[in-house]
Amino acid sequence: MGVLVKGFGAVVLGACVASAVAQQRYSVSYSAPTGDGVAQGLPYDLTDQTGRQLQDRIPGADQWRANLGQGAAYEWVGWRNAEPAIEFRFAPATRIDRIRIGFARNESSRIYVPPVIILNWVFYNINPALVAPNSRGFITVLGRWETETLRLQLVDGNTQRWILVDEIEFYSVPEPASVLLLPAAALLVMRRRRVS
Repeated sequence: MGVLVKGFGAVVLGACVASAVAQQRYSVSYSAPTGDGVAQGLPYDLTDQTGRQLQDRIPGADQWRANLGQGAAYEWVGWRNAEPAIEFRFAPATRIDRIRIGFARNESSRIYVPPVIILNWVFYNINPALVAPNSRGFITVLGRWETETLRLQLVDGNTQRWILVDEIEFYSVPEPASVLLLPAAALLVMRRRRVS
């Protein structure tokens, strides 16, 4: 019985620590330029057709033109003639420690990862090479924002290049003091089981 309690405690502790590492946060809404596509000479519509495509939890494929059931390239929102500013709204104010942005990179199709993003008016240089050529991938930005509104702008500076985004995710990490309480709680559970 002691082995089961010990194993149970380790499983609970592992699950608690894993879930405490980062909690995903969702905006209640966002506003963004709708995207480009056919009107700009591309054979695909890269507009945000639902107003939720950037947070619908449906990532695009490595082959950005792929049809995953909704139509070719449907999962992607793309811009060529704009450096899009996307404003996310949270209710109530939310602490965010990590932002992950899903980009496509396919330079033969003039699709690039922008070298600069601006978060609430602060500039961040990013390394576009973090997304492998001819694939999709996430760029993660670490910081600390306690806000009801988060403004994200993607800056490329070249109107001949496309920026394609499929998902934007927000995470918060619990304060270190609350994470430290998890082992104590697991020990208390194990101790109570042994006593009874």
